[in-house]
Amino acid sequence: MVATQLHCPHCAAVQRAAVAPLLGGERSLGITVSCAHCGYLAFTMLKAARIYCSVCDDVQPAVLKSVTASEAKVLVCGSCLNAKATLYGERAVNSGSGS
Repeated sequence: MVATQLHCPHCAAVQRAAVAPLLGGERSLGITVSCAHCGYLAFTMLKAARIYCSVCDDVQPAVLKSVTASEAKVLVCGSCLNAKATLYGERAVNSGSGS
């Protein structure tokens, strides 16, 4: 899944997701994902599939959970299962299909 939208609790609506480096010009340090409309910070991803969890106060594995009868996925902390964001997007294209 390529996340292009998220549910923003501040806007109370699905909005376009904005991805930016955690520190300007240094994408290798991590990224922030926020609401493109109001700037609400949804989550911070520090490494591949690792997010900062404010509940655990530590960097934890990120887990995507499917939502029943919906195209949405919920990003949760892999340790405490605290929901970080509801994401919407497009199916990832499998480049190794050989067609």
